[in-house]
Amino acid sequence: MKQSGFRLGGRGVLMLAIAAAYPTAAQSAPAARVEFAIGNPTAQGPAGTVRPLTKGVEVTTGDMIDTRDGRVQLRFVDGAYVSLQPQSQFRIDDFRYNGKQDGTEKGFFSLVKGGLRTITGLVGRNNKNAYLVTTSVATIGIRGTEYTIQYGKSVSGSVGEGEIKVCNGGGCLNVNNGESYYVQSPDVKPQLTDKKVDLPPQQPQSTPATFVQAENRSATGDPISFILTGPQTVHFAYVEGSFPPGPVPNTAAVFDETGALRQADFGGTVKYWSGPVYDQGNDGIIAWSRWTGDFVRDAAGNPLTDLQTRSLHNVAGLPTSASDLSQLNLAQLKGTYELAGSTTPTWSSGGVAGSLSGASLVANFGSMQVTGSVAVNVGGTVYAGTTLGSISSMGSTFTGFGGSSAGALNFSGFFAGTNAMRAGMAYDLWVPGGQVQGAAAFTQTGLTNPSGATVPPP
Repeated sequence: MKQSGFRLGGRGVLMLAIAAAYPTAAQSAPAARVEFAIGNPTAQGPAGTVRPLTKGVEVTTGDMIDTRDGRVQLRFVDGAYVSLQPQSQFRIDDFRYNGKQDGTEKGFFSLVKGGLRTITGLVGRNNKNAYLVTTSVATIGIRGTEYTIQYGKSVSGSVGEGEIKVCNGGGCLNVNNGESYYVQSPDVKPQLTDKKVDLPPQQPQSTPATFVQAENRSATGDPISFILTGPQTVHFAYVEGSFPPGPVPNTAAVFDETGALRQADFGGTVKYWSGPVYDQGNDGIIAWSRWTGDFVRDAAGNPLTDLQTRSLHNVAGLPTSASDLSQLNLAQLKGTYELAGSTTPTWSSGGVAGSLSGASLVANFGSMQVTGSVAVNVGGTVYAGTTLGSISSMGSTFTGFGGSSAGALNFSGFFAGTNAMRAGMAYDLWVPGGQVQGAAAFTQTGLTNPSGATVPPP
């Protein structure tokens, strides 16, 4: 991944001030939609009108989001996500995206106070100067990555994926995946730190609480992360019992406020789950879990499927757009994926079978093929299977069938997020003793062209 900049000084602030002072008609289009809101957050428009923020409300250029005592998660039209902590103020100074990267896109923002976590979208991917987040201490330019900012009297944060470059009057610092940075003031060189966040002194009441992902909490105080919540249109894959793994494209799903899947349309049959949710994971783009110990029910509460002993493994994600997949195909790119999360493997007849030793995915978007590999540890012995599958003509889901003999792997799945940055897969692996089933979520680790050279996403 190419480096991106993190710069200090008045130039970036002046650029944002000019952009905000001369809005255009294009800027009136919605920039983002509220995906999740708790507490009493508001948005104040350029004319000074204040309105409450609830799920589904749109925000646009000039809006100042104030989380007050709550939290807000925004999904921007370019695929980016911004999660704001309590006591944060975040302004959309100038956002433009018309559905394609043609040089007119831009995303200029100001973090007036507080903290945020973001996964960036398409804006700024080709032109890093088109994306800036400004504070009075630092101006942050970045693209194609995941990072946090905590802004009190200083600026600090962490890089979850990718690389940034932090510069000010004291010098520059490269911050890589998994590292944290700290900027004491505009004239002191940025430095790496073991601390994940800034710890501002407890002086004014408006000083934001320290932000870490584990401190995101629901209205009842339960920990949550950067997650999918509420009604969503998702790609979906699942496996249960004697049924082969099945993909369900563009289906309706509902997640509760902790990110647990509670309702899904299984290809025409809407099923509801109120029982325990195991092995749950949710990163805001893709989510996975395992249902067991209760009945899957219909809307009236009538039992549909008995999961008292068996498990239903599932993975769901925000669909990758057709245009993104078309570009990946036309460029003949190959994507590699590593395991991001999974459910505990179980026997198709019921009961935990063992543990997942590893899983990987390779997607050849040029040839519309995908290779899936799964290895499970059953009773101290590792069994592995690899199967070549095909990507659907629509480019959004994939399937692979290896058969029913020992070592055979069958799977179904989908691509999720901008430029297929995530993938989900439900699988069954035949081993001595029966079928081992599970669900896995993957994150994209690289794209290569036909010559084997690593390339940035289209």
